[in-house]
Amino acid sequence: MCAIGVGESRAVAPLITRLLVDYTNVGKTYEDHEKVDAEIEENCGADVDWTVALPVALKDAGDKPVKAFASTQSGAGLFISRESCAKWMVRVAAGEQGAQFSNGRVIISN
Repeated sequence: MCAIGVGESRAVAPLITRLLVDYTNVGKTYEDHEKVDAEIEENCGADVDWTVALPVALKDAGDKPVKAFASTQSGAGLFISRESCAKWMVRVAAGEQGAQFSNGRVIISN
């Protein structure tokens, strides 16, 4: 799991996210996210089935339906519940979503 605004998803990240990354210490966290994203790309390639979840802001709100978007696709909401995010990642890791999200980055929101 990374965060919306990492890599090519920066172009579709909410303005508030971009401002926080650029003008607060949140940017340090995003530097780490960028490094992890590069490591996955460099070391996994097609040999490992991977998915990077790029959730929007996390909040406590129970389990709700998850909307998934390509890493350059706009339209995601501003929040996703922690429970929804975790359950979505487990379903993807367990293969319950098929190959739909294999070897890609996915923005998720409620």
